[in-house]
Order: sequence, then structure tokens, then C-alpha cells
Amino acid sequence: MKKYRKKFILMFISFSLIFITGLATTFAWIGIFTYANTDKFDINLKTVDYKSEYFLTISSTGKRDNYGDEVSIDDIRKQVLVNMGKDVSKLDTSEAIEYSYNNETKNLNPVTTYVNNDNSFSDFERLSVESWDGHYDQQLEKFIPGMVSGKNQYLCFDLYLTVDTKEGISSYSEINAPVFLTEFEDAIVGTIGSHMVLDNNFIKFDYSTNSHTEYLPFVPLLKSIPINQRIKVNAANAVRIGFEVYEPIPIDDEYNDTNKIAANYIYYGGKLTPSINNDVYDLGGILPTEFNTAVQELMNIRSYLHVEVPNSALSRKDKELNYENSQIWEIADDLSSPNNYLGVHNGIQTKMRLRTYLWFEGWDADCLLGINEQNVIFNLAFTADHDENE
Repeated sequence: MKKYRKKFILMFISFSLIFITGLATTFAWIGIFTYANTDKFDINLKTVDYKSEYFLTISSTGKRDNYGDEVSIDDIRKQVLVNMGKDVSKLDTSEAIEYSYNNETKNLNPVTTYVNNDNSFSDFERLSVESWDGHYDQQLEKFIPGMVSGKNQYLCFDLYLTVDTKEGISSYSEINAPVFLTEFEDAIVGTIGSHMVLDNNFIKFDYSTNSHTEYLPFVPLLKSIPINQRIKVNAANAVRIGFEVYEPIPIDDEYNDTNKIAANYIYYGGKLTPSINNDVYDLGGILPTEFNTAVQELMNIRSYLHVEVPNSALSRKDKELNYENSQIWEIADDLSSPNNYLGVHNGIQTKMRLRTYLWFEGWDADCLLGINEQNVIFNLAFTADHDENE
């Protein structure tokens, strides 16, 4: 293992949620009348300097002269706006960029996505109960809500990684670098809110014939959730970080539609299965309907609805942020193509694009009214080392 490393810390990406309690004609996904306010969304990218044989450098553009120890918050905000289809050509000051950014991202609905066969994310969607978006089921005597576009309800921006050495890259340099997430214990940090439980449907269910046997050990905890009392919930548990990891290309080339996505990763806050720690409930990740607190709460509030968590969501295989799941790029065995390695070989230096997504996951069991106005801080750190003790 390399003696040293260089880390990149993407810190303090803060969200808060605002809930509208008045009359409205539609739901905003699983959290009823839920909106995400990103006025406090801040990105500070910095490095923790370690002497190293080689180290990662980072860029917001992928241009050779743009790599360094930090990425401009203005660059990231403009990327988010461009990916929302907004014109940024007249935003020539930090104040103008910040104002436009805050204006366009202050009302974000919780959404969902799945992974396509080419490792890309599908179009994001959200739940809608407008009559023309869903249908009435005669047998259930319930309304089945439909899915509509979740365009512009998430944040998307690109980061680029390459390598460097203290002496610089030369024609003799040979580097074959992996990439890991690190500092994962602090990667998603939320504040604690309280949620009023209206009813406990888990008490009523007969789980004796349930096919999702892996979740049955957690049924007693779900049944013990108190009714008409406030419970503590963590806003971090309903959010997701997603990466589309593109194959490397020569550092002076440009990415285009022909470049392949080598891997796709989705990381969740909290745990996949329900638990309680220091009186704070973690109600689990994307769980089947009969174990999903947020879905049950939705149907309690709107008793005419029937909502089923789709298989596409249950099979998405989101990952917990931990040591075992931290690697997002492996050292290449075959160096015959620049698309195979991140580093330098035979005089060809490569770069890698990480298309990054941040969103509130609507199918998450913690996507409840109790996470309103609670900040979430993202601390993304990348390293070429993998030291479990760091």
C-alpha cells in the first residue's frame, strides 16, 4: 500500500426541508406536501495534504490547467443550473450565481430513479395523485397513484479526477491508481427532527406468510412505534448520493455521448434495516410496502390511496457508506487502453469523470414529515489509499 495519500473533501452540502401544511391538489412524493429547500447548499472542496508518491487532483471542467486542490463553488452551482436547463451566460458575479442557484433549487420534491443496463440513472420520477396520472382499482376500491417526471428535482454536477506527483508528470511516469471514498463515517450527517406517528399499521399486518423473510426480525421494532406520539428521526436517512463513474480517457480529450459509464453507485444515509439508537429511529432504506413506514404513513393520511413500492426500487441495491463499499474504481489489470486505467502509462495520462447526483429518495422509509427543516451535510472524500484505520 502507498505510504501516503491525498484526500479531497467535499463538505457542507446542506439541505433543509420545508413542508406545506395547507390545502393542495397534489402530493409531493412519499412525504406529503414535502419540499426540499436548498438555500443553505454550500460546497467546499479541499484537500488534506499528505506527502505522496502520487496523489489525486480534482477539477470541475476536466481541462488540464483546471486541476488542483479545490473546486469553485461558483463552478458547481453553474453546473447545477445548466443541468436544469437554465441560461447562465449572464451570471458574471458570485452574487448573481448564488441568487439564481438558490431561486432555482429552493423547492425540490423527493424523487426516485433506477439504474439502466448501461449503468446510467434513469429519468428521475416522483409520485402524483392527480386523477389523470393514476387509476382507480375496482377490486381494492383504492386509487393507485401514478409517476410523473422528476426533472429538476435533484442536483447534478460533474467532478473530474486525475493524478499528479510532487515532481510533475513526465514521459517516464507510470501510475495505476484506484479511487476510494473515505471519511465515510461523516459522509452524510443530518440533524434530528420529530415526527408524529398517526397510526401503526404494522400491528395489523399478518406477517406469517410474508415473502420478504429477511425483514421479519425487525417487525417487533416496527410494531412498537408509538401512536400519536412524536418520535425522533434523522433527516440524513432519507437522502442519497449517486455516482456515474465514466471510463477514463486521455486528459486532453473531451467526454461525449460515446463514452461508457463503467460503474454506478448509490449510497444511502443510515441503515437498510430499521433500528433505534439513543431514542432516534432509523426506519430503514427502500423497504417493501408492508415494512415501509413512509408508505404506510402516506396511506394513513390519504386513506383512499393504495401505494406499492415497485420492484425496480427494491432491487436497486443501494449501498451503505462504509469501508467494505468504499471502492469506486479498481487498479487496472490491462493497461492496453487508456479507457482501462486512471493514471499514466506509456506517456498517456488519463482523467475520470464522476457525474454526481444528490436527491431525497421518495421510497425511503424515513421520507417522513418529521425531517422538515432539518439540515443534512455531505462530506465526500476521495483517496487513492485504503487504510481502514484512517
